[in-house]
Amino acid sequence: MRDLVLWGANGTLTDEDRSGMIIELKSYRDSIESSFNAQDEEGHYLFSGTQTDTPAVSNPAGVYQVDGNSDKRVVTVAKGVTMDSNMTAKEILELGGGDNVLNQIDALIAEFENPSPNFQAEVDASLSDIDDTLASVLGAMTEIGGRHNNLDLMDSAHGENKLFVDKVTSDLSALDYGEASVRLSNYMAALQATQASYVKINDLNLFDRI
Repeated sequence: MRDLVLWGANGTLTDEDRSGMIIELKSYRDSIESSFNAQDEEGHYLFSGTQTDTPAVSNPAGVYQVDGNSDKRVVTVAKGVTMDSNMTAKEILELGGGDNVLNQIDALIAEFENPSPNFQAEVDASLSDIDDTLASVLGAMTEIGGRHNNLDLMDSAHGENKLFVDKVTSDLSALDYGEASVRLSNYMAALQATQASYVKINDLNLFDRI
């Protein structure tokens, strides 16, 4: 989208080029709205924080707003280990001052439809907002990648633990419990005899030895 805006800002567009670019910008905007209103198989909104019954993006009266909240949904991935399971529309789409990138795209579309005397300044401001949003998206992707790597490491550790448990289970299944019981009884008898001998020797004093 950034390249499209830069191309549109060079001032050499024909009316046909401009119309095509506006259609493409609207398509980008609608795609962003649709993506951030994605739901899971149970109908919960993925990017609305903990308010999963609320769409992340709405457009009352022709103005976009980012709904839901910025809270994270925490899941347990191992004993004593938790991890955030979501990213939120608020942390990615919102800009400073309570605005959001969708409204900036709308403003950009309006500027291309009816250029104002401040056309270049308006386009530059919109490009800056788009860059900020792209940085937020890249940051979110990096964070998700880190979480995925951590899960892979845990999965590997769980796999090693499973191999150990399977080995122990196999050994126990093959164990002759009758023979093991006899051997254990013999070991205990020998240990008790050794302990008794030690106690007797320890109780001897100098007069006992004379």
